[in-house]
Amino acid sequence: MGLGGSDTPAPAGAIAGRIMRVGRAEAIRTARGNFDSHSAVPCATYTLFTMTTSRALASILFSAAIAAAVSAETEKPAPRVLTVTGQESVSIPATHARVTVMIESREKTANAASSQTGSASQKVLDFLKSSNVGRLQTGGLAVNPIFTPRKVISSISGEEETEISGYLAQWTASFEVPVERAGDIVADVIERGVSRVTGFELKATDEATAAAQREALRLAAKRAHADADAVLEALGYTATGVVKIQVNGASGGPVGRGMMTMAYSAKSAPALEGGTEDITGSVTLEVSY
Repeated sequence: MGLGGSDTPAPAGAIAGRIMRVGRAEAIRTARGNFDSHSAVPCATYTLFTMTTSRALASILFSAAIAAAVSAETEKPAPRVLTVTGQESVSIPATHARVTVMIESREKTANAASSQTGSASQKVLDFLKSSNVGRLQTGGLAVNPIFTPRKVISSISGEEETEISGYLAQWTASFEVPVERAGDIVADVIERGVSRVTGFELKATDEATAAAQREALRLAAKRAHADADAVLEALGYTATGVVKIQVNGASGGPVGRGMMTMAYSAKSAPALEGGTEDITGSVTLEVSY
């Protein structure tokens, strides 16, 4: 029960003030009973005693009020939180092709294989530079022996022995071109000595991908917020704020071979049609209610 008989709990400050007043009155009654009010010395002692008692009570009650406030703060119930994840995708056209080509030469000697591959690679490299392809990157020239089994079986190990029958030299290059140019470029490098195309993927530009990632995250955040509002409204609650935001990222990748159509014209150049690249964004919200 609070002050004045009310059922409402009194604030800590009011309780402290009341106890101080009661303590001061008790101190006065005690001092008057023990000291002669007509004597100057007892009167001074009485005054000093009253002041000291009041200060001590004030210090004790102040500490009690602080402890009560801290206790009340720690006893507050934890806020209710709803966790919702939103996910959205943005489709963008795959306008460029990333192509990887390889030149291979097999010869009896390492020098011969290296020389033949080096000569062909220079022609291909010069052509790619003059064709203004993007992100041109070449690998080193690798020469490795070719092992073939011998007819003689080793008497020591009991296993079939091998011997070097020749050397394989390999050189690779990768580059990017717009989809509409990719077929012609591939046909031209094959004419200049490329042995095979080892990689071909359709992709959007870096600028378009970055813009799509930002848009996917924006839409994912809106989706998460809308879903949280819908769930809380259905249960009769109202959102009071967002206490935590987690960006799970936006992902997407090259379309790849499965998303392109290929045909062959009179000059044996593949005609390519790029598909679309999907960029997915995900955002998680913790909503209080």
